[in-house]
Amino acid sequence: APPQATGLAFAKSGNLYVSLIGPNQIAVLDPNGDEIRRISNPLFHSPWGLAFSGKSLLVTNGDLEPADNPDAWKIFKVYVGETGLPLNRPTS
Repeated sequence: APPQATGLAFAKSGNLYVSLIGPNQIAVLDPNGDEIRRISNPLFHSPWGLAFSGKSLLVTNGDLEPADNPDAWKIFKVYVGETGLPLNRPTS
């Protein structure tokens, strides 16, 4: 099956971070939409949610079988060297 995009996070630079299940990686696209790199980590197991924290990316896994892989039910912090856009919080 082809990779499936599950989560998105924009950096201040305009780069887009996309979590991919299948290859269990994070794809990084530049502002033109060209893929510039992939981030791999043996702790990624169906990476799902993404959020910036300082110059790191927080990654959640979407493994639906915690008994098979209890380490998948954690939040991982991966240094990426750039910050995210400020959150757009509702005012009311």
